[in-house]
Amino acid sequence: MQLKRVKEILKSEVRGVKEVYQRSFQARVAKLDVEIQSSMEMLADELASKQFQGITFEITGMTENRIDITIR
Repeated sequence: MQLKRVKEILKSEVRGVKEVYQRSFQARVAKLDVEIQSSMEMLADELASKQFQGITFEITGMTENRIDITIR
């Protein structure tokens, strides 16, 4: 249920997100591809700086094309 909410948040409440694709979900770890109009850094800043109706995104790692996130 929380994964569904995360995908909804990314699509509707985060600026610059065009589409979200679920690649896998196993052992409480989801891998999502997120199509964005902005940079990865801007996406990470947006996720880390907001709280979305009881869900907080904690950035645990980042590369040029990947963000590792823990959801609280």
